[in-house]
Amino acid sequence: MSKENTFERDRIDMSLQKKAIANVVDELSIDLGSEGKVAGCITLKIRYFNFETFTEQMTIGYTY
Repeated sequence: MSKENTFERDRIDMSLQKKAIANVVDELSIDLGSEGKVAGCITLKIRYFNFETFTEQMTIGYTY
């Protein structure tokens, strides 16, 4: 299951970016719960205006 957010314009304000990530995580949590699913891994992908992409993956304790 995944969610993504694309800004209408480039952003350099880290506080806005952190809020956007938190909102996506909240939406995913709700979607997982509504389908009776749990997660044990999270992947964050950040793509810049020039399409340079960074991806990090982390194992987490299962969500319930």
